[in-house]
Amino acid sequence: HVHQVSLPLVDCIDILGDKWTIEILVIVFMQVGSFVEIQRVAGISTNILADRLARLVDTGLLRQTTGDENSRAGSYRITEKGIAFYPILLAIQAWADDWLPNRLRSPLRLKHRPCARPLNLAVRCEACLKTMNALESRFQID
Repeated sequence: HVHQVSLPLVDCIDILGDKWTIEILVIVFMQVGSFVEIQRVAGISTNILADRLARLVDTGLLRQTTGDENSRAGSYRITEKGIAFYPILLAIQAWADDWLPNRLRSPLRLKHRPCARPLNLAVRCEACLKTMNALESRFQID
């Protein structure tokens, strides 16, 4: 007998919506926060940008530091909830670089500040610290 379970991916897709939302998050993570600068870096139309920023503020991934929510004068910053989204952005970037051959590889490289070495995404078991893959894990309904 199969249990009905909530699939978190569906909820995430509702929040993210499209490629622009993810791109805006990446840009704000790079500490570009003004509406004008985000628009310049992304090359996105102002109406789409305003909509996606409002969605990101409404869902708590970003906060607006000045101006009101209907103003383009505000500056946007990552919230604690947005920072928690960071590993998901890294996973999307790593997957795209490895599996989308016709895509221009991103020039962005993530480096560890203390040692300046490149970082690679890995999922590790908390108990044994072994790097895991999908074949070595399973979902279990509790």
